[in-house]
Amino acid sequence: MKKNPYEKKLTVFGIAIAFVLLLQVILTYGFTNTKIFSFRALIRNVSIIIPIVYGIQYIWVPILLEFVIEYLRYTCYYFEKYIATTYLFNDVHNYVNRYPLLTNYSEANYDGLLGIDMTDYSQENLKRVRDWGQKTYYETLKHPSTTFTDLKGEKHDTQIKYKSDNQKFDYICKKCNIQPGMKILEIGFGHCDFLIYIREHYGIDAVGISIANEHVKKAKELGFEAYCLDAWDITEEIGKFDLVLQCGNIEYMLLLAEPKEKYKDYCNIIKQILNPGGKYFITCCHMNKPYKRSFSDLFKTYILCSGNDGCYPNGSDGFTKYAQQVGFKVLYQEDRTFDYYVACILYFSFLRCMTKKDTVVDAIDLSRALLFTIAAPYYIHSYICYQPSEHLPIIPFVWEFEPQPQEDKLDFPVTLQYILFQV
Repeated sequence: MKKNPYEKKLTVFGIAIAFVLLLQVILTYGFTNTKIFSFRALIRNVSIIIPIVYGIQYIWVPILLEFVIEYLRYTCYYFEKYIATTYLFNDVHNYVNRYPLLTNYSEANYDGLLGIDMTDYSQENLKRVRDWGQKTYYETLKHPSTTFTDLKGEKHDTQIKYKSDNQKFDYICKKCNIQPGMKILEIGFGHCDFLIYIREHYGIDAVGISIANEHVKKAKELGFEAYCLDAWDITEEIGKFDLVLQCGNIEYMLLLAEPKEKYKDYCNIIKQILNPGGKYFITCCHMNKPYKRSFSDLFKTYILCSGNDGCYPNGSDGFTKYAQQVGFKVLYQEDRTFDYYVACILYFSFLRCMTKKDTVVDAIDLSRALLFTIAAPYYIHSYICYQPSEHLPIIPFVWEFEPQPQEDKLDFPVTLQYILFQV
């Protein structure tokens, strides 16, 4: 007997599911560093097959399912917590930043380097720095060069990355009063830059923990004691410390819909591994409370949240008030948002021009990102966060640190705070 059309389509649908499942398994375990099978990705992959097999009239199925899952995610119902973060650090960054010049590039310290007062947040200076940043970006985009010009008219080459990184490390070490013999833990150590700096300048082999197995592997190869561990799972078994450093990843400690009061639970975890009088230093992005967001801003916020997981504390006291509630004293707090803005401008334009890739997204890279989204459900979101564009405001990661028009003034959507606590 011949199969009726419905049975034929059911057979095709079954074959398609088997193919997609096999493709996801091959990509996950054969081509990613993370090697975690995502059921979130599988649900999306299967739903996309429905309109392909049964007709375009069923396109509403994957769209509706995607909306429902995202809605649940933003109301604190997660299929897989931190799936985006894990793939981001193990895979997305490892590919996008695969050239040594771009490795571990984040906020640095540009004090005295570019003719900018990095602590002057007056409207005049905000406009001055933003105008320079935009000019630098667009000039480098159109005419790639091995140098760029600062606000004093002086030329700089790629060594600016290493100068500004080392200034940041020196700045933090002095703020924390690091002394030889101290026991130090760094949470989220990336490519070991700070661990290496502390070893070379203070003779201390700090301990590191990271959610990225690739980073832990590298740290161990360099002779550091390192653990592949979620910061929420830290216990006294890894030791007691005089100083805990956490630069640029407090933002990953809570997911968007989780109550901010959970910061108290996290601070208690840090507190239990500190020796009496021990210190805790963080660099942390904070949402700027008065900032009003347009629809475009909300879309960029969605891409950032999806591509990175996590969320930012609200306002400059959004983390400190919870730390203080569990017994931490704030010894020092400073706004360093300009550092992150300048770092973004240089990363997305000048430094990216020094790699083999053009600064603008190409079809091959984009196709690769879409392919890997079959395995990592938010790979494409992460990819978009860290890709240059011919139109600077489109880049989500730059937008959050660039002074934006707000009625009669300029303001940052996000501010970067350096904070030092002590128990």
